[in-house]
Amino acid sequence: MILDAQTIDTANSVVEEAMQVVSPSSAHILFDSSNYHFGSVKQGGIVYREILFTNDGGSDLDIQLISACECTQLEWPQLPIKPGGSGIIKVRYDSKDKSGPQIVDIEVLANTTPEMSYTKFFIHVNP
Repeated sequence: MILDAQTIDTANSVVEEAMQVVSPSSAHILFDSSNYHFGSVKQGGIVYREILFTNDGGSDLDIQLISACECTQLEWPQLPIKPGGSGIIKVRYDSKDKSGPQIVDIEVLANTTPEMSYTKFFIHVNP
């Protein structure tokens, strides 16, 4: 079987990406759960919670940005987190104009491979 240059380049890129994903020298976010259940809140209520995570990679973790929906405010460590160290994401959820079950995705942009990490929380807003 003869492979053309483009096929070889594509294969090499896939291998390089895979090696970065499993590289022990990269920073990596490990959440204490893949999703969180925040219970119920009366419509208009504000819920405060904390999400714990660990840098289980081999280099310092530097979080550049964490985002969620407009109803959620987030605070996170601004200083790098050493390998084996842990941190907290503080979550403030405002249920104004919400009702019923809500799922909120949290996206973390950091110096990890891949650059984006995800978790989510569930909450039920009662009228």
